[in-house]
Amino acid sequence: MLRLDALMRDKPGYSLPTQYRLGAPGQTVLCFHNFYEQLFPGQDTPVDLHVLAFAEDGSQVHGETLRVATGEAVQYSAAAADARGSGMIAAMAVPAFDLAQINAGRLRIRSEIGTGFYVIWKDARGRLDTMHEWMPVRATAGGESRYFFVFDAARHLLARVGLVLTNPCCARGADATGTLALYDRAGTVLGRERLPAVPPMGSKLVYLDELFPDARTWFERHGALGARIDGVNLVEPLTAEFHQSGDLHLHHIN
Repeated sequence: MLRLDALMRDKPGYSLPTQYRLGAPGQTVLCFHNFYEQLFPGQDTPVDLHVLAFAEDGSQVHGETLRVATGEAVQYSAAAADARGSGMIAAMAVPAFDLAQINAGRLRIRSEIGTGFYVIWKDARGRLDTMHEWMPVRATAGGESRYFFVFDAARHLLARVGLVLTNPCCARGADATGTLALYDRAGTVLGRERLPAVPPMGSKLVYLDELFPDARTWFERHGALGARIDGVNLVEPLTAEFHQSGDLHLHHIN
């Protein structure tokens, strides 16, 4: 299995973006297009797409390399990883050609080349949502952070709301921790609770009504609720919305 530490060590000029991976009973499909042909028309530009998957506790459960030919695209499912539950997925596309020679100074190449991809989330009943790649893996802890956003039950069209917390940091001991506070429209604090700690390369889906048993009452009384997260080593979370119809929607807060 391709290991995270080896990939980070051997490919220092490339970042490793991550995204939440919805596992069993759901499924996540990673969608990638080899765009280098658009930059260098007429050239042979295959890439090696390195795909890694992690469990909620941060342990690596999958690592594989795919050759993606010039101009080709893949829709990739780490089915074995999904069978073990949710977590994170990450991808790095590395040219299998001499990028510096083909470029020959025409384009300014960044010191750390990123990889663009999308994921398609499928729940157990086949409902879909999609989003682009998110935060790259870091080798060092991120320090303190603060995020503001809004929870809205959409006049009870949402059955549940929550947060997806991810910790794309591979530094030993760099757990992501934080507290979530909810406010009414006047800025009055309705409640403040500690979020579950997320280990390095780990993730967690947190339901608002599990943290705050009175959340539904607050929505009924105040409508949309302001939210503030104060954290350590905590990257921007995703909001998680589960509709009465059964649809799901995951998205970054900004």
